[in-house]
Amino acid sequence: MADGGTRDDACGLRLLTLNLWGTNGPVARRMEDLAGWLAASRPDVVALQEVRRFDGELQSDLLAEAAGYPHRWWARTFTRDGEQEGLAVLARRPLTAGETTRLPGHPRDVPRQLQRAEIATPTGPVLVANTHLTWRRRHGGVRLAQARAVRHLLGEESLPVLLVGDLNTTCRSRAVQALAADFPPGSGLTDVFDLAPTRPRATFAFDNPFARQPWLLGRRVDHVLVGAAFEVVDARVVLDGRDGPVVSDHHGVLAELRLPAPDGPADGPGLPPLVA
Repeated sequence: MADGGTRDDACGLRLLTLNLWGTNGPVARRMEDLAGWLAASRPDVVALQEVRRFDGELQSDLLAEAAGYPHRWWARTFTRDGEQEGLAVLARRPLTAGETTRLPGHPRDVPRQLQRAEIATPTGPVLVANTHLTWRRRHGGVRLAQARAVRHLLGEESLPVLLVGDLNTTCRSRAVQALAADFPPGSGLTDVFDLAPTRPRATFAFDNPFARQPWLLGRRVDHVLVGAAFEVVDARVVLDGRDGPVVSDHHGVLAELRLPAPDGPADGPGLPPLVA
């Protein structure tokens, strides 16, 4: 806190998004490597997709315990053949409220949802929206409908917004362009790599031995989109064998952000409180 008990003029926020790839492949080694990287790199917020149970525990809980994240929230997306999968947010600061919303879908796909979590920061709460859109190549229309539903949910949000996740499509797609649309005015979202000094690389990469969906290879399909309140300090692809170990069929995206203090309190009803 600043002197006199007022909120700080600005705070830094480091955020990682990663598709965890469930319990596929050498999962014990992958989890150990990721926990070690998280403990050393210490992002403030971690957004995960394809989170399942391993050895009877949620992967997000195991990572939070091993890497020192006191606050976490897993939201189930679907159950198939007795196995649950969901989205998760880990945070070093309190998760104060949250809600999940079902997205439009397709009979040949699993259910999809948007996980919205409010996180306390020294300059006030921020909203992290975490999602995983449909992956099939011919389901571009479904992805667009899902993106429009997400955009509608976030369009009236009064808090600073971060939209993250595995969108299974590139920044030039109709789906991502729909997410970036500036309507209502001032509510548009921007790809962090459009504002960062570094150039992006593929997150579903040819040299990743776990990556097996041919049509996605060589593409950046994992994204961090920021609202106008955020300043982007840097962004880079991580957990790719060069900047951290390969722990999934996707590489991660790490964004380093700065959030100036708002001029006044946020308006609007907010999300339901999260019960510890």
